[in-house]
Amino acid sequence: MTKDTGIQLNLSEYCWDTAESAASFVLRYICTLRKFIHQGLQSQQATDSILQSLVQQLVNAGYEKTTQQRLRDYLVFSIKEHATAQLTEVPQKPEVERWVKEELQVTSTFWMQCWRDSLLERSWRALERIEHDTPDRPIYSVFHASSVQPSAAAPMLSVELATTAGLKLTESQIVDLLSDAKVTFAQLLANEINETISGNSEKDVLQEIKALGLNRAFEGLKFSGY
Repeated sequence: MTKDTGIQLNLSEYCWDTAESAASFVLRYICTLRKFIHQGLQSQQATDSILQSLVQQLVNAGYEKTTQQRLRDYLVFSIKEHATAQLTEVPQKPEVERWVKEELQVTSTFWMQCWRDSLLERSWRALERIEHDTPDRPIYSVFHASSVQPSAAAPMLSVELATTAGLKLTESQIVDLLSDAKVTFAQLLANEINETISGNSEKDVLQEIKALGLNRAFEGLKFSGY
C-alpha cells in the first residue's frame, strides 16, 4: 500500500450478518463483551454464564432474523435478552436488575468505549501481523512509537526505535514508514467497521466513524471505493 492510497470503505467482501459462522464472528469480540458485562454484573460467574448462553445460541441458530443494522447493537440486545433470562432464574441485587433493565442500552457510554477500543485493538494487532510477515517494513513499530510520543519528530523516533527495538532507520525512512503506516492502519480500521455494519454503505461507514469518535485515525486521508 502506498502513502497516497485512498481509504476504501467497501473493501471487505462480507458483513457480520452474512458470516458463515455467527459464533466464530462474535468470538472476535468476546473479551470486549466480557469486560462490558462484568462492569455491570460485577460477577465473573454470571458474566461467563451469559456469554456461554449467547455463544451457544449463535452456534445453534446463528443470528436468526435480526433487524439490527450494526453488530454492536445486536450484541447489546442479545446480552440484555440473556441477562434478563438469568434474572428470571436467579434473582440478583437491585443494582444489577437496574443495570439490565435500564442501563443495558446501545447508547451506553461504556459500551461505546468498549466497542471503539475493540476495533482499535484489532486494527493494531492486524498492523503488527503485517510487520511480522514483512519484517523489512516495520510499520507497526514506527507507528506505535509515534503514537506513544505523538510530538516526537523523526530524529527522536530514530533514536527511540534504535534503543528499544534495535531498528536502524534513517529519518527519511521513518517519515515514509509513518505515512505508509497511517494509511494502512486507517484501512484496517475501515475494514473492521465495514464488516460490523449491514449493507455498509459509504454513508453508514462514515456515520459509524463519527459516532465512535474515530475521525482522528482518518485525518488527511481520502475515501474511495464507491
